[in-house]
Amino acid sequence: MSVYMKNASGTVVCQLVTTDGNVTTVGSFRLVGGYGSWGGPAAGGGSITGARLVSPNGTVLASASFSAGSV
Repeated sequence: MSVYMKNASGTVVCQLVTTDGNVTTVGSFRLVGGYGSWGGPAAGGGSITGARLVSPNGTVLASASFSAGSV
């Protein structure tokens, strides 16, 4: 995942959402000058239906939904 969030800095958490509603934290990375990226294997039970970036206090900063077969 790569992201640009204007004027953002600090650590963000990457989470995956599955069809059964489970949310799994899969990693974290730092934003520097608004830019950051992270990569790793997607684990968990169920099909992945979305991803989201969350601040350390739990605020959802960005989210994406995936259609069937896109992940």
